[in-house]
Amino acid sequence: MAKNTSLYFRIVEGRNLPAKDVSGTSDPYCIVKVDNEVVARTATVWKNLNPFWGEEYTLHLPMGFHTLSFYVMDEDTIGHDDVIGKISLSKEAIAAQPKDMWHCGDADMLCSGSLLCPNQAGAI
Repeated sequence: MAKNTSLYFRIVEGRNLPAKDVSGTSDPYCIVKVDNEVVARTATVWKNLNPFWGEEYTLHLPMGFHTLSFYVMDEDTIGHDDVIGKISLSKEAIAAQPKDMWHCGDADMLCSGSLLCPNQAGAI
């Protein structure tokens, strides 16, 4: 039976996000996907281009996962939410640098994490 791998990470903040709303601001939040399934969502920080989330998560990743993706989104009350930025990390990239800072493209979001693996430190 395959075991899960635990990934601890923090979604820290966004800096100088682009304005997506007509008011000249954005209403940013982050979502985390394992492959294409949403597994975590931060709170929305209303009318802010430099949001601070400071949220911590521990995900139990299935052994067969391929990609972990972080999206910075702009919440809209009418219509669909807008993507501000995204980063996708392969299983191999996470294992190679498990304690790195990850930046989310144009969104300049900071996220850090560490990998906790059963029986094999550092291996997924």
